[in-house]
Amino acid sequence: MESMLNMPRFLLLFLLISMTSVAQADMYRWVDSDGRIHVSDTLPPAAARFGYDILTTQGRVIRSVDAPLSKEEEAAQAAAEKEASEKAARIKAEQEQKARRDRILTLTYGTVEEIELARDERISLLESYIQLNQKNLEQKEAELEAINKRIQPFIEKGNPVPEAFSSKQARLSEEVSTLNGNIEHQRQQLKDLEQRFASDIQRFEEIQEEKKKAKASAN
Repeated sequence: MESMLNMPRFLLLFLLISMTSVAQADMYRWVDSDGRIHVSDTLPPAAARFGYDILTTQGRVIRSVDAPLSKEEEAAQAAAEKEASEKAARIKAEQEQKARRDRILTLTYGTVEEIELARDERISLLESYIQLNQKNLEQKEAELEAINKRIQPFIEKGNPVPEAFSSKQARLSEEVSTLNGNIEHQRQQLKDLEQRFASDIQRFEEIQEEKKKAKASAN
């Protein structure tokens, strides 16, 4: 101790810094493929593939380094990250779509009664289209039935059906099929319309309730 005190100040300071650096030098700990634990002040390159802990000389863990991923693990991780990113994007898009719907809903209507009036007008218009197509369908079906009756004797006798009859039968059959398809589509539109307006009314009432609660909280 006396010899250290007799050292020049700069030499003593250098020695103390060196001793502190040694005391704080990192140690490495890893477990090999056989399950043996290794601790060393150097990390062999081959040991990095097992993953390792960086320790102080007192044994406190400073940082843990995971073993590198295999190709299969990297692929699985990339797939999981992609799925999570796509899910987050879907959720964001759904939230934005809901916000747009709410804005349009509140800008378009002022009361539930206004929504119901718009619903009834749309339903009435769609029902009139269905009735018109239904009337046309009945007419075409009657015409098709009539042409079928005129064709039937030719079929029963095994004679060729006149081209005028067969072409008219084909045209009427196509028109009947088209009208049936239109009516079915419009009936589905009617169901969708009723469901959409029911959803709009429910959401409008929720928005109004949220506004009331927010106003009450502000007061």
